[in-house]
Amino acid sequence: MTKRLPFEPNDELVQTISREVQGGKICYLHRPTGDVNFLPDDDEFFDNLPSEWSEFLDFVEANEDDFAIVEPMDEFDHHQVMTDFMVDVTLPVYFTDLLYDALQGKQPRSAFTQEVNNSPYRKQWTDYHQQRYEEYVRTGLVDYDWEEE
Repeated sequence: MTKRLPFEPNDELVQTISREVQGGKICYLHRPTGDVNFLPDDDEFFDNLPSEWSEFLDFVEANEDDFAIVEPMDEFDHHQVMTDFMVDVTLPVYFTDLLYDALQGKQPRSAFTQEVNNSPYRKQWTDYHQQRYEEYVRTGLVDYDWEEE
């Protein structure tokens, strides 16, 4: 028999996690209680870990089945979001060509962002990017089976 865990992610939580993860943090969601902790996704931070966070990570490791962990998108996934934006959103051909060229050069992410930020399509990009990040977070949370036997 399957019973529901006492906690499931809602839209507000997904949006909060999405903002934090986009900002470069790792989310640790304790499924039984719904408690959420964020740690910087930064090697320097983990090399000089404060004791309270070290204890927390030991707790996570000892109870890993109770945690959903969501990390920032890797470069491949983020590149895919930028590419999908050019396909999914109706944009003028000249602008799509600019974005395509930006993605082909050095530092594609910053070049793409610069082109978008200096265009009238900035809001469309930020809305699209936020939506895709929320889907990414929701998928990350769903991949951790929210039911238990």
